[in-house]
Amino acid sequence: MNIKKIATIALILFVVCTIVLALWKSTKKKNTEEAFVAPSKPRLVVTNFHATKRCPSCIKIGKLTESVLRSDFAAELQSGTISWKIINTDKPEYAHFVEKYKLVSASIVLSAESEKGETAWKNLDRVWSLKSDEAAFCNYIREEVGEVLKCIASGGAQKSSGGVSDESEAGCCRR
Repeated sequence: MNIKKIATIALILFVVCTIVLALWKSTKKKNTEEAFVAPSKPRLVVTNFHATKRCPSCIKIGKLTESVLRSDFAAELQSGTISWKIINTDKPEYAHFVEKYKLVSASIVLSAESEKGETAWKNLDRVWSLKSDEAAFCNYIREEVGEVLKCIASGGAQKSSGGVSDESEAGCCRR
């Protein structure tokens, strides 16, 4: 083969690979954005935020929370009333959550959502102090999830004029 044919084939392969890569990145971004589309009915999103490097305590907090959800709220998970997510905040597309939820370490955040988007959220800050006492930890998760579910069911997880709900609104869905 002569040099012209080799250069033409290489150029065609480069263009094809560039197009395929661009399409793949576009699809990946679209799928990430679709994960955060507001639901048609109110729901609770329970999210385990973590960094790429996770210590045994970070892993334990996530596993215990998931265990409580799967054992005590299985029907709600199945129906979509509760959604469980695990998000690595070291990934650029999720880094904004660090500021939004004031994350300083691995965290569990409860987020009430409706067709209007997120209406209220709460960072469960006691998970670190309770991680060594599994029974107390599980009770804490159970109580907090139950409180927000009641709030959603009663319509109390609504945006106030100031944005995210706080403790003054029916005592639930607070930050």
